[in-house]
Amino acid sequence: MIFMYISITDIKNYVFCPLRFYYSYCMNLSFPKLYWDDLGKTEEERIKNKVKEKIKEKYEILEIEDFLISEHFKLQGKPDLLLKDRKYNYYLVLEIKNSKKVKEEFLYSLAAYAILVEDNNFYPVKKLLFYLIKIDKIIEINFSSYLRKKTIEIIKNIQKIITTGLKPYPKLERCSLCDFRDYCPEWKK
Repeated sequence: MIFMYISITDIKNYVFCPLRFYYSYCMNLSFPKLYWDDLGKTEEERIKNKVKEKIKEKYEILEIEDFLISEHFKLQGKPDLLLKDRKYNYYLVLEIKNSKKVKEEFLYSLAAYAILVEDNNFYPVKKLLFYLIKIDKIIEINFSSYLRKKTIEIIKNIQKIITTGLKPYPKLERCSLCDFRDYCPEWKK
């Protein structure tokens, strides 16, 4: 099997439900489009510009044109915003989410962005930021050694699924929330 890169969306899908990742990545099944997919570039840019206005005094905004790639982790992606703290000179990664709270899958996908960013010589990343659209608030989370270690474990688990082809167990408590449930054989049981 040819090993392709893991996207940050793959991380999000795996954390939400390992079976969701398996069906999308290994079985190449598509998911229904979500809010951000249909939002459109104009609205996405408007929201990004709003966030940039909120943070420009404290953080330098670094422009990333292309996807970042980590050969080490076989990971690829492009964060919504890469920032540098003006006072303390460390990096931060910011993601915009259409949510009221930071969900587990958001946390680990943003932590994966931090690992990807560090692997591209933007070191160190010390903070993760979420802009939550539904409450118009920025949430700051420390990028701890525990969070880094747990995220690397998730990446390794995903790589193991890809290389072995073994079907993982679903997170059954998530089935009723999953937008893939109409297509998932586990939900139909």
